[in-house]
Amino acid sequence: MLVIRIVFFMCAIEQYLLECEGYMKERNYKRHCRFIWDKTNGVAPAFTVRFSHEYLIWYYKPHLLPVAKETRGNFRTVFTQKAREHSRKPDFA
Repeated sequence: MLVIRIVFFMCAIEQYLLECEGYMKERNYKRHCRFIWDKTNGVAPAFTVRFSHEYLIWYYKPHLLPVAKETRGNFRTVFTQKAREHSRKPDFA
């Protein structure tokens, strides 16, 4: 029997986070982790709160492959990298 494992990464901003989560759940993906990208800057709409982060969400189906022992614990859920061109994702992604 052939088992195909799918891993999917999706980027989302705060405004679309719940929509993104619902979209992936409808397609039977499970969320493994939600990374937060601290962009160190951002847009302050109407001079209120400055949105200086985005989410990088790690999904999988049907189940997650085992993680290599040498890489366990090497990644953190929050990473900092200054934003560059509009919509350009960080090298971490």
